[in-house]
Amino acid sequence: MYRRNFLATALYSGTTILAGMRSFAGFADTLSVAPVTPQNLSFTVLRDREDVIGYHRLYFQRNDTELRVDIAINLEVMFGPITVFSYQHQNQEIWRESLLYSLQTRTNDNGTIYEVEGMKQGEFFHVRGEQGDLVLPSDIMPTSYWQRESVNRQALLDTQYGIVRQVAANELGRQVIPFGDGETPANGYRVNGELEMDIWYLDNDQWAGLSFINRDSEISYLRDTLAT
Repeated sequence: MYRRNFLATALYSGTTILAGMRSFAGFADTLSVAPVTPQNLSFTVLRDREDVIGYHRLYFQRNDTELRVDIAINLEVMFGPITVFSYQHQNQEIWRESLLYSLQTRTNDNGTIYEVEGMKQGEFFHVRGEQGDLVLPSDIMPTSYWQRESVNRQALLDTQYGIVRQVAANELGRQVIPFGDGETPANGYRVNGELEMDIWYLDNDQWAGLSFINRDSEISYLRDTLAT
């Protein structure tokens, strides 16, 4: 478990940032976007494994070769009847031919609004975010984590701020984690760098869980039944 700002980094002024990015040859052959439409996912978000503070849901819809992903996060930390922290994040991703084609997000981080827009243009992915415009490799992956390929990357596109996060993941091995009303074996990874968390995937590559430390509290994702 690791420390970071509460979903602020979880989830450069100028125009180009290609240095330090890693492009994966053969990525389009291994990504699980096509041809099967992923199942909808729903997570209950817990604080210190007991207090329910919200949800994180992902909905998938395919139209021919285009995959649309709608993501909704809603969190609220209460102290008695008083809301001491709130967080809402909406994210729409469009994927074509196993590459991110467009991205549009809006985040309300305890009253501060962030918006990100991105579009694939030719061989690059153009992003406008909190710190200006970026031109990234066309195979950039966002910090939406629904693809297991995320743990193989050394750089991810932060969907809240529209900036690049440098990361590295190590395998934790096969572990048994909470899942719905019971438990399930899953493959764990520890992510270090500008994003720090533990994340788990099932054998079929579905996202199964997430955990990180924030303000001396453990924030964890408990996978629910399928979202509707």
